[in-house]
Amino acid sequence: KAKAPAPEAAAVAEPADPPAAASKPKAMFDLFADTDAVPDLPAAGEGVNRAGNDDTSDPEGFYQPRAGEMLDGRYSVQAVLGKGVFGTVVAALDTKAPAGEAEAPPGAPGDPSPPPASMPKVAIKIARANSLMEAAARKEAECINDLDEEIPQERERIIAVRSIFTHGRHLCIVLDLMYLNLRDFLKRFGTEGGKPVGLHIDAVRLYGRDLLMALNCLRRSGIFHGDIKPDNILVNHGYYRAPEIILGGSYGHPADMWSVGCTLYELYTGQILFQGETNNHMLKLFMALQGRFPNKLIKVAQFAERHFDETFAFLETSVDPVSKKAVTKRVADIRSLIDLKALLRVDECKPEEKGKVLQLASLLDSCLALDPAQRPTPEQALLHPLVKFGRRAEVKQ
Repeated sequence: KAKAPAPEAAAVAEPADPPAAASKPKAMFDLFADTDAVPDLPAAGEGVNRAGNDDTSDPEGFYQPRAGEMLDGRYSVQAVLGKGVFGTVVAALDTKAPAGEAEAPPGAPGDPSPPPASMPKVAIKIARANSLMEAAARKEAECINDLDEEIPQERERIIAVRSIFTHGRHLCIVLDLMYLNLRDFLKRFGTEGGKPVGLHIDAVRLYGRDLLMALNCLRRSGIFHGDIKPDNILVNHGYYRAPEIILGGSYGHPADMWSVGCTLYELYTGQILFQGETNNHMLKLFMALQGRFPNKLIKVAQFAERHFDETFAFLETSVDPVSKKAVTKRVADIRSLIDLKALLRVDECKPEEKGKVLQLASLLDSCLALDPAQRPTPEQALLHPLVKFGRRAEVKQ
């Protein structure tokens, strides 16, 4: 299992800086995919199986998909969903789904062509052809299966592993195919006139509760997710990275709660909360919202000297626009400059929604505490009035 690391197992290398704020995160699958580009597939001929051929892999070990190719004698490849450092994700038709098996998930609103229930689509994660990537894929499948066994009452919150097989030199994991992640949902339903406006507060409440309940399942099983963001909520990018990870401190489940806060803010506003161009810039933005870091956290952080001096003053780094050289400015007077309620535009809310948005501000403030020990657990957050309500049917309309 991907257990939460012990304090002594903190990161030994400073996390890479987040990308420039101008480039928004792309839609992606959680482990393998790193792009939402869907290239045209060369045809293999319907029903062709290349498992014994050498041409299933490119020189870097990535599976080379062919439209109509049969995997494991039953899955017909339809499209590439994503590709990343670990491998490739494809959509495929399950041509041998038993009668009465769970129907294919419905298409998104406005989707004219959901797959027929008689031949449901699945997602197949195809690991690169090397031992390291195969081990990572097996670990993921093991985690999912362990969750299914340990907390069977929460199966509806966990995407099930349908099967695992080998195709040529590639380990393949078959999962239920979900049709939208929250990033795609935001693009489709959280924009007006091409501009991001976010979702209705009641939608944020529903997704927030579901997210916290799923995260609570992981925590009860000792699993630290580490990559909570809209792309991975089926529906760790730098913008959602907790400060203790950037600073090289010990981290675990509280880092997931930080990412929850960033995600809920984005769902409501349609905007990414922290769009820093470097780790140093991200720390500056954190403090502009939440004030100075506790000295005790800076003392134990591995990378503190890169961002703070011995008196705990912040060493703000930037690039001189003329000389193009790095410039460091010492900032001793660190205080909160931004009001979370102002960011959420509470004063502009409809009267009937204002109370809920104030509750959102309260939950975000606790999730975004700079001290990980001050953030709520998922179980505690589920008691917050924003997400503590009756059955989904009561608020569905």
